[in-house]
Amino acid sequence: MILKQLKRKIWKLKFWKLIFGVGVIDTLFFAIVGLANIVFTVPYNLGESISIWIGLTTFFGLLPMGLGYFLKNKAEIEFKSHQKKYIDLELLNLAKAKQGILKLFDIVLVLGTSYDEAKQIMQDVTSRGMFKMEVDKEGNIYYVFPDFVTNSKLEA
Repeated sequence: MILKQLKRKIWKLKFWKLIFGVGVIDTLFFAIVGLANIVFTVPYNLGESISIWIGLTTFFGLLPMGLGYFLKNKAEIEFKSHQKKYIDLELLNLAKAKQGILKLFDIVLVLGTSYDEAKQIMQDVTSRGMFKMEVDKEGNIYYVFPDFVTNSKLEA
């Protein structure tokens, strides 16, 4: 369910980025057309041309650009929130599958992130108390979710 919501947020974010981009392009287009109209129009027709240009620029340029900008930012915040929930769920599923003990490369493979990003994610979840970080005698780092660790794994 979280993955479905995350995909919906991605499409919403892409849509508002597109609207913002269209607004920017239309604003530039209408600015060029308006300036050309001012330069090459007969003076008695200038007032009507400017009012039409301002209306078109506002409706097709500035309005989509402003709306796209603000709703794109809102969608980015929502996406980051759902992305964090998705990562937490994936980590819990992985911890359950691995009997509560994870290595960084397990996380890299499941989340599809870089090693440094996985390290940052695990620092975040350990600071929130979701996992505990442990280091063995050889210096290998493990992340432990105690609720999924079996007694035989704990003794080893």
